[in-house]
Amino acid sequence: MRGHALTDRLKNKVALVTGSGRGIGRAIAETFGGEGAAVVVATRTAEHGQKAVDAIVAAGGRAALYQTELQSAAEVADIVDFTLQTFGGIDIMVHNAALPVPLAVEDMTDDVLDRTYALNCKAGVWLTKQCIAPMRQRGGGTCAVHLFRDFANCASRRVGLRNLQSRHQWVDSSRSVRVGKI
Repeated sequence: MRGHALTDRLKNKVALVTGSGRGIGRAIAETFGGEGAAVVVATRTAEHGQKAVDAIVAAGGRAALYQTELQSAAEVADIVDFTLQTFGGIDIMVHNAALPVPLAVEDMTDDVLDRTYALNCKAGVWLTKQCIAPMRQRGGGTCAVHLFRDFANCASRRVGLRNLQSRHQWVDSSRSVRVGKI
């Protein structure tokens, strides 16, 4: 797990990390696994996701793979249900998945725009919404949404999610579930 020693800082915690098959998401998943959390590695590509799961397990952690596109609220509900069934709860959710689209605005089709917006903006809100009740049942939790800087074609993601996070640092009335940006 890239030099991370297994500790107990996140023992008995469950983390759901999207976009965790490689790059920053994989590093987050492996770090959480190395700190003792059970981790759901959620990714579009099963091959990359399985490598992340294998690395976490090889280092003594617990992990499971969930392949998803995160294009609908139903898919998000499914991944949350999978996490609950597999590890019994959710304490941490990191939405790191995103769809970069290296197109000029004039070349963007409605389909590309819809898929990008669903993953890059809506999925973060859907995930946060779906995780509140299970986190509350465990006494609280943290939802983090990665705001990418280089997606000029999805500036609304940054604006919309920043607004959600700034207005709703605590997203539930019991003030037990936090939302942050990374």
